[in-house]
Order: sequence, then structure tokens, then C-alpha cells
Amino acid sequence: MVTIVYIQIFRFVGTDCHAYVPPYDTVTIWHLRDLASHARTMIHAEKIKHINVPHFEGITIDSIYEYGKMYPEVMKCLPELEEETKKMPRQYLANIVYTVVGKPFYDWVDGKVEERNKKVISEANMGIEMDPEIAAIFKASTAVSGKYQHHATISSDLSHLNILQW
Repeated sequence: MVTIVYIQIFRFVGTDCHAYVPPYDTVTIWHLRDLASHARTMIHAEKIKHINVPHFEGITIDSIYEYGKMYPEVMKCLPELEEETKKMPRQYLANIVYTVVGKPFYDWVDGKVEERNKKVISEANMGIEMDPEIAAIFKASTAVSGKYQHHATISSDLSHLNILQW
């Protein structure tokens, strides 16, 4: 009988209330109850903002959760117990934080990506030597993905070699 009630509550909150809920096997009946009773903040599925968070060092469930703890309004959307939240999918947690916090969280993720990229470039010696004319054409090209162009810079300390770094 408990299973039937749990399935009905999950369906009610996710379907009838249009709430953004994590997958069935990662959410507890207690969190669903709190969402349905407004003890926790329910975010409607159509209002959720999705963010792409790569699986890089420094961007873990724990680090996203720690970031979210700085914002009481984020914590109000998550289960009361930290252990419950950390069992939820990483993408679900990231979407909740991004929806509530917005650009500051995006900037935090982007900073972690930049940090990782700089580390990879320096450790793996991934700079590319280019002729200055070719480097200028590359930076101006529309054939190169725009989402990566802001990462391409001419290294100032090695500008005499025209090394393009990502």
C-alpha cells in the first residue's frame, strides 16, 4: 500500500502540479510531501532553467550543493536532509541552483571551466603555434564554434610565438 501512495504522490506532484521533480528513484516521499504542502518551494517544470555543467574536476554534486547553500532560497527548494539532496542527479541539482540563482551560478560554472581549461593547457602543453595572419582569421571565423571563441586568446607572454591557447 505504501508503494501505491508513493507513486500517486509522485505523479500528483510531477504531473498534476507541474513541478520539476527528480527521477522517481531518487526522491523520497518526504520531499514530495513537503513540496505538495508548500513546506518546501516547488518550481514549476516550465519555469526551470537548464544549464550544461560539464563533468570536470571541481564541479561535483558536493561543490554544487556547497554553492547552493550560500542561497537560502535554493535550500528551500531541496530536501531538508543533505543526504537526500546528494542522492539526486547532478543535473537536477544544477538546474535548481541555476533557476534560483541565475547568472552568478552560470559565472561560477564558467569560472570552474576556465580554471580547468587553463590547467589542461599548461599541463598538457596544448598551445598551438600559428602565424599571426592565420590566428586573426581563426578568431574572426564564423566556421568556428562561437561558444569556444572566447576561450581562444593569444598568449601575451608568448606573443612573439603567436601561440593560440584555448
